[in-house]
Amino acid sequence: MSKYSINSLLLHNYRSYAKKTEINFGSQITLIFGKGSVGKSTIIDAIQTLHASENNDVDLYDKNYKFLVSKKFENKTKTKIKNKNYGNFILGISCKEKISNNDFNIKSIKKFFGFDEKYNFPGMVTLYSNEASNPSISPFDDLNKYLSIINLPIKHNKNRNLKDFYFAAIDFFGNENSWKDLHFYTNKHRKELLVYLGKIKKFENDYKEITQKILKAEKTNNKNKLKNLELQRERLFNKEFESEGFSPIWFPMINRRKSYEDFIKNGSDLKTFINFIENNIKSTKTYLYKNNKLYTKRDLRKILSENDFENLRKDLKKQIKISIHNSTTSLAEFLCYALTEILLVKPANKSSNNGLDLPETADKDSFKWSKEIGKEITLSPNKIFELCKSKISPLLKQIKTIRHKESLNDLIRSLSQFSSSATRQSEFHEIVELNTQNINKWLKEFGYDFKVAVEKVGQNGETEIVHQKNGFKIPADLGGSGAQYLLTYLTELLESHENTILLEEPEKALHASLQIKLAKLFVDISKDNQLVIETHSENLLLGILKEIRDKKIDHKNVKILYVYMEDGISKIDEIQLNENGGFKSKWRDGFFTEKLDLL
Repeated sequence: MSKYSINSLLLHNYRSYAKKTEINFGSQITLIFGKGSVGKSTIIDAIQTLHASENNDVDLYDKNYKFLVSKKFENKTKTKIKNKNYGNFILGISCKEKISNNDFNIKSIKKFFGFDEKYNFPGMVTLYSNEASNPSISPFDDLNKYLSIINLPIKHNKNRNLKDFYFAAIDFFGNENSWKDLHFYTNKHRKELLVYLGKIKKFENDYKEITQKILKAEKTNNKNKLKNLELQRERLFNKEFESEGFSPIWFPMINRRKSYEDFIKNGSDLKTFINFIENNIKSTKTYLYKNNKLYTKRDLRKILSENDFENLRKDLKKQIKISIHNSTTSLAEFLCYALTEILLVKPANKSSNNGLDLPETADKDSFKWSKEIGKEITLSPNKIFELCKSKISPLLKQIKTIRHKESLNDLIRSLSQFSSSATRQSEFHEIVELNTQNINKWLKEFGYDFKVAVEKVGQNGETEIVHQKNGFKIPADLGGSGAQYLLTYLTELLESHENTILLEEPEKALHASLQIKLAKLFVDISKDNQLVIETHSENLLLGILKEIRDKKIDHKNVKILYVYMEDGISKIDEIQLNENGGFKSKWRDGFFTEKLDLL
């Protein structure tokens, strides 16, 4: 089982999945069954699309929109472009992170793709986390929803640096579980918080008073007085810059301090608290969005030239009537910093153990109320996106795809089509050579009477794979098609570590008894990888069930999916298994009834 695995996939209006469909995956092995043209490959394609999008740092990579939207789209929302109706579709993925053998953390992201005049774009992006909810609840349930943004396209006059950026507005940031601790400690420490706001008030008044005097001195052209006043203002700033801990200079509130003060002074219930916090963040923060990341004004200044940033500012003001701002301190930022300092930083400084303990620090983006593990929560929209991306991104990058090809060389070339590791023929030969001992061990396990080797065939270092048997050898390309395909994915599997591997029809051209033995290989590989296998093989399934029965793999880490179609719409049955490798639920139309039909 890899550290990161696909927990579930969400499709809605996506190709043949017109209805909202959540597809669950086993942490180690998922077998996908079904007749032809019912939507099995669509599941693999959707995962590949997410993988390719992540590798190219876009939300949706190089796909023709009209081929992705279901022809029977369920959503009533349509976009009409040039007298044609375009549906919208949803693509979501849930990532399971292994913390320990019995502890998992699940982060999920759902994207609603719309259509503007030219392009599809992620009109809404929603993040989910199930850390505190019932694990039996869907990762995409509203109880797990943490943050949702609405994106608007921006026309950038062909500025490449701003390609695929969207203006992002906070739509939802009101999960009760995420705010309950901050709310509790806000009510408990109102007096201390008002003292902190008093410091900000004093700084604001001192700064305002000196600034007004400077303006008067400028009008009267009193240079000596002006110089002294400017020194006073400089000393005021230097004093705050040099102070340890909380400093009013880091919390500009731009006419909002009084409303914060009144709100804290009066106290609030959780619902009122969340409503105030959410609306306050919406009004004080502006973001741009691109591929699972929110960009603040500071982030944009790091990646854009001054000219590009200025053009972006003008575009936003002209097209959306909005200016870029992030400097105003939200109430959540103030509370996160001040309460962490009140609860942890000050007590730690008072009881410092000769500097042996690491010093506690406070920041605006997260709230920490105890030194215990799990007593900290991130409460900044851009940092929450960063946290989600830190889980989803490695999962998407680790995906490999292996699809059946009749020719070994064609298969090798196809490996690079969707995978991040582009496997050229020479590289593949090197991988085979490095894993020759393991490959031959498994070939013997499968009952083959030949061994593979990599030999030099040219003066320029060219190599080829050969089959050796009884003192004779032939090029691998001249071997059976089953052996060719087996060699390719066997090599990839043995080379893989911490990967999610999408494997198409591994049973192709293999004897029935060998298909059963594949289960042993897949279970072994799944100890530190996740396998998603599209298959038609009853024998492979029987082999997996035997491995469960023999306690080689836990039935909870295996999923069996049966894809079927009703009225042109793809649907999925999840076949439930028991700990003895038996079925707890029935197969639709029976279990592999084709044999019975023939009889």
